[in-house]
Amino acid sequence: MEPQGTKTKTARAYALELLHRVETQRKYAAPLLNRLLEREEISPPDKGLIHELVYGVLRWRNRLDWIIGSCASRPMEEMTSWIRNILRLGVYQLTFTQKIPPAAAVHESVSLAHRYGHQGTAAFVNAILREVQRRGGAVAFPDAQKEPSQFIATYYSHPQWLMERWLARYGLDLTVEICQANNSPPPLTIRINTLRTTREPLKEALIEEGAAVKECALSPEGLRILLPVPIPRLSSFQRGWFQVQDESSILMGHLLAPQPGQRILDACAGLGGKATHLAQQMGDRGEVLALDINPKKLAGLEENCRRVGVTIVRGCLGDATHLETEIGMFDALLVDAPCSNLGVIRRHPEIRWLKEESDIHRLQELQLRLLAGVADHLIPGGVLLYCTCSFEPEETEEVVQRFLKGHPQFALEDPRPHLPNGAEGLVTEEGYFVSLPSLPYSMDGFFAARMKRGNRLSG
Repeated sequence: MEPQGTKTKTARAYALELLHRVETQRKYAAPLLNRLLEREEISPPDKGLIHELVYGVLRWRNRLDWIIGSCASRPMEEMTSWIRNILRLGVYQLTFTQKIPPAAAVHESVSLAHRYGHQGTAAFVNAILREVQRRGGAVAFPDAQKEPSQFIATYYSHPQWLMERWLARYGLDLTVEICQANNSPPPLTIRINTLRTTREPLKEALIEEGAAVKECALSPEGLRILLPVPIPRLSSFQRGWFQVQDESSILMGHLLAPQPGQRILDACAGLGGKATHLAQQMGDRGEVLALDINPKKLAGLEENCRRVGVTIVRGCLGDATHLETEIGMFDALLVDAPCSNLGVIRRHPEIRWLKEESDIHRLQELQLRLLAGVADHLIPGGVLLYCTCSFEPEETEEVVQRFLKGHPQFALEDPRPHLPNGAEGLVTEEGYFVSLPSLPYSMDGFFAARMKRGNRLSG
């Protein structure tokens, strides 16, 4: 049902419409939210509230639904998406926020129910929120000992199918740590552009512009910005002194270890975060061919290159699963493959609700096609780095093992000599790089395998 009347939208109404689109159209929240927050008629306080409400509800949806279900007279699936999300917004404000008065949370939710429903649904919303308020957070969750996967899925708000996988692989304590990390705001990490500056001048510039910063634990080029600042408006950003990039992603450049003068293929380049880092490591000497199937991403890549002063990255529209022979040979290949993105749930909390277990198996075939598509374009002795922002076995170890079985001219190589000091502990006994979003480093979840081609052109 569409909203009734033409009353000016409140912050909660904007948040509701965005949550409705994420749920019914299976959209990612970030681009929708970014476009919304660019609108000048929305005040800065309302923009902050919209951001908190949208990401808060997406992070805690399972727990919110459990609380609603314990008070509701009918199942959630029988409600419209509008009413479900009005209730989630109301319960989130009552349960997770300290600055919003409960009376305001209830009143605004009931007003939304009038606008996006009718008198009966408004009374229904009012009754549930009053009951949640009366209980004061007293809710019986599934038994953690008898039903651990259901408890974690509900209390820490993740899909149960994913919790069953993680419990089997990591056990209770680490699974909870990963979930807690996923439900926390992600750190804002930047990579220093050493073609234009060094760590200390950049730190000084950021502090002068109102940012609080600290050095990353592992990456020598990494800084974390501790207080929210408008990155695109910073003079240091506009001058190309840094690029926003998570620490785990920065480490991928170290694992590939490019050299000046080399010719490198970034097979799934996206907006060019890794491609510009490779160029930076190469002293902007050589060539980085940045391939992607999305022309909009390539336009963003070209803008990034201009801003940071990189000249050797060349954007190219194409599909790495079907490379033309004329593209030639490369000294090194980077395949940052499309994946489930389950390693970056903390940045995109809706991923947990948009993905299904079947997606993991389906994507494995694409990942293998990408590796097979680029393999013959690597010179003998060259390096192939495969990475994903996922740590699910079907997208990581299994892909590498299947690729190596079909391409015996390649062999897994120990990545530890190429990592900065202290990062060796992220390498498994099998020789894979794996970072989890949990402490101590609080990086994005990432996997990488460094493979070297033997000194023969055919296996």
